[in-house]
Amino acid sequence: MTTTNQETQESLDSRFEFRVFGDDLQSLRDLFSHGKMIKKESISDEIYLILQTSSNFNIKIRDNTLEIKKLIAKSDFLEQWEPLCKLSFPINVQDYKELFTLLQIKLPIVNQNRYTKEQFLSVIQSYHYIDRIKVHKQRTQYIVDDIIIETADVEIEGINLQTICFESTNKEKLHKLLCELHLSKMQNTNYLEEIKLLKEHLS
Repeated sequence: MTTTNQETQESLDSRFEFRVFGDDLQSLRDLFSHGKMIKKESISDEIYLILQTSSNFNIKIRDNTLEIKKLIAKSDFLEQWEPLCKLSFPINVQDYKELFTLLQIKLPIVNQNRYTKEQFLSVIQSYHYIDRIKVHKQRTQYIVDDIIIETADVEIEGINLQTICFESTNKEKLHKLLCELHLSKMQNTNYLEEIKLLKEHLS
């Protein structure tokens, strides 16, 4: 698939992640709100595409960009994710076809050269085993020794939660920080798992 610039290519590096969700994580969030350089604050409305046939693909649309990453390993309470693509809409037909091959989804009829976000979502809606989940996020990111720490207030299917994620391409540094913070015994829960738990709770 097409990658358009160096920044996009760098964002496709494999990384290790540790994420927790909760109703009130303020005491943990306070550890990172003083004396740290804020990388970015943002608010976004996103759509997660949940494959009922697989729990290894994290597929989301943020703004006008489709991002896909795959869970490739779990070890030492960490998850290793490999970003597979980051594509801006409209998507050309070649990337469109490769997406369905990548996700092992039967390719629908191709009848145009480019697909907008709305057209792509319309196609996805025809698959009964793909759920579309709206997620609102208000995020703050910090950098601590090459580790990205993201705190966020999120709304998933009308339920408000807090989440904190620790992310790095350096497994040893991330492992060390989590042990120092005594977080290694907490449950590492990614967005896919949390969304599925909420859906079970609401059903």
